[in-house]
Amino acid sequence: MLVLVSSTIEAEDEITDLELNRNTANENVLQFTAMGKKFNLPLAPVDDIFAPGFHVYYARSLPNGETKLEVLEESSKALKGTFFQVLPTQGAVYLEKSGDSYQLQGIIDDDKRLVNYQPNSYKLIKLSWVNAKKNPFERANDVASFSGHQILKRKLQVTDKSLKKNKVRIDTLVILDDSHIKRLEAAKISIKKYLGIYWNSVKRRYADIERPKINFRLTGVITADVIH
Repeated sequence: MLVLVSSTIEAEDEITDLELNRNTANENVLQFTAMGKKFNLPLAPVDDIFAPGFHVYYARSLPNGETKLEVLEESSKALKGTFFQVLPTQGAVYLEKSGDSYQLQGIIDDDKRLVNYQPNSYKLIKLSWVNAKKNPFERANDVASFSGHQILKRKLQVTDKSLKKNKVRIDTLVILDDSHIKRLEAAKISIKKYLGIYWNSVKRRYADIERPKINFRLTGVITADVIH
């Protein structure tokens, strides 16, 4: 599946009154005001979406025509924060606390992205979607850009045991366009955070399916200087 959509910014607004609280059900609730509206979003922690041994690989073309596979160092580092699914929507966010500061970014719903440009400084960006061929360029610091994915391989893990439990796991290998990786790096956006937000949002879209219960796991990512 190749995602051929890109995002254009329809509106962006500063977030005020941002708080992370707990409700009577002992759930984490993200509360803030933006775009003339108050948001109260219950957050649910999720299982690790990265498979053991997950790496981002860079396929580099050599002068002799061969390809050298390198591991991007960042993909080997453990993240310090936590991913959450946004319960009332199909969104997902990443939350990391450092002292009194929060790093918080993610997908609120289909057209809204929560952006953290500076510690404790947030914006809510509303997007509209266009065909990438018509509008291939995005701002370098646009965390809202969740495009450029291609699912290279999906391995469906179905066993007698999993069928009895009505559970299915989809192991996924993703290919990311090199230009997209460069935009993320230029904006100092962690590739793992980006992938975790995007794919936890994908998982959220299947959360209400009971038979079978569908789970995604990322086994790795490949990017290349030339993709054939």
